[in-house]
Amino acid sequence: MVFILCGLSAMTGCSLYANRITAEFFDPTYVAQKYELGAALFIGWAGSSLCIIGGSIFCFLFIKENKSPRTGYAYNTAASMVSARTKVYSGSPDFNSPSVSPKHFDKNVYV
Repeated sequence: MVFILCGLSAMTGCSLYANRITAEFFDPTYVAQKYELGAALFIGWAGSSLCIIGGSIFCFLFIKENKSPRTGYAYNTAASMVSARTKVYSGSPDFNSPSVSPKHFDKNVYV
């Protein structure tokens, strides 16, 4: 709905400015600088049209989607999981020996 309103307000702004330009252009008593319709107005009209079309499609997709029955999903409570990094090392307490390395310390332990 917001896209449609934005498209309509952009279309209104571009159209009002185009009306002013054409009114000043064809007015023989207007002596100041006269402008013509430029690419910016056409880009504004095209952009606002695309915004209106996209907002309409977006709204119709939600209308179609809301008519289908909703399926419920069962919520499973969180289960605690012990990973390899959180397991407590159950080997010998002598960490200085080269043959014994604790499994819970990874390569990037100091990073």
